Amino acid sequence: MHFIVFGLRVAQFTRGVKRKPTVISNAVRNLLFDCAMKKRISRYARNDSITDEHRANSSTGAASRPKMPQTPRQCWSLPIATQRTRCSRLQCSMTQNTTPYDRLTPDVILDAIESTGYLADGRMLALNSYENRVYQIGIEEDKPLIAKFYRPGRWSDAQIIEEHAFTQELADREIPVVPPLNINNKTLHEFAGYRFSLSPRRGGRAPELDNPEVLEWMGRFLGRIHAVGAIRPFAQRPAITIANFGEQPRDWLLAHDFIPADLRATWLSVIDQALLGVHACYAHTGEVQNIRLHGDCHAGNVLYTDDGPHFVDFDDCRSGPAMQDL
Repeated sequence: MHFIVFGLRVAQFTRGVKRKPTVISNAVRNLLFDCAMKKRISRYARNDSITDEHRANSSTGAASRPKMPQTPRQCWSLPIATQRTRCSRLQCSMTQNTTPYDRLTPDVILDAIESTGYLADGRMLALNSYENRVYQIGIEEDKPLIAKFYRPGRWSDAQIIEEHAFTQELADREIPVVPPLNINNKTLHEFAGYRFSLSPRRGGRAPELDNPEVLEWMGRFLGRIHAVGAIRPFAQRPAITIANFGEQPRDWLLAHDFIPADLRATWLSVIDQALLGVHACYAHTGEVQNIRLHGDCHAGNVLYTDDGPHFVDFDDCRSGPAMQDL
């Protein structure tokens, strides 16, 4: 996935276009649409009259009816009575199997939390996450929890549980990570078809990477993570290889026509040149020891406090060379 994103970025760069990524999740977008629709429908309930336009459309048959709106903006521009009949169908068409998270509504999220025995107080804050959906959930008379809903089909149950076991192993050795809570002898839970975990909230700020003391402190802990990671290999989670991080994503992008035809030759030459460089580095280094890694150890996954750094989000942990985390 990382190489796919890189490939698309290369294509955008060669075209000279810089696109700003979408930061509003489908769940939030659907929530805003639901709120607007409920407000419109409640206004209709207070005024039960039907507009002349809607009555005319209903009496002249389907052939002469205006087309169903395709976007919420088009829907909101219609008379309220018209919205009640046609926009409800639009809402269904927008949320039916559009994304893996199209059914992950706020009600489902809160019910999932309460299925583990906690009582949610209704507060919910969406946090940054690329693959999964992560929320801070308010808990009655207790500290908030962090709920992570895993992307369906990305990892198997065994792979997720192995990630949880690795973080717990690190925590048991007093390495500052945040393992998920063990609730009823389980760290991975399921509700309404979604798998999720709960973790304690551990705040912090971005590390000051220009401060040598901060870098030394982070390096010590990262070295301890790698020392524990070298004790035994992963049994379920895959390893980082040139094939699965480079060649396979390249072939997938080409096979599915993601690269514009006018950029295909240039893009392919850049990717192949990069892969030749990676092969050369591996050949020059010789045999590389694969250990259990964080796998996605960028600055956003390191939170810093006055007590030092702690590492979060081991969702991409894999086997590979230690350099991957550096």
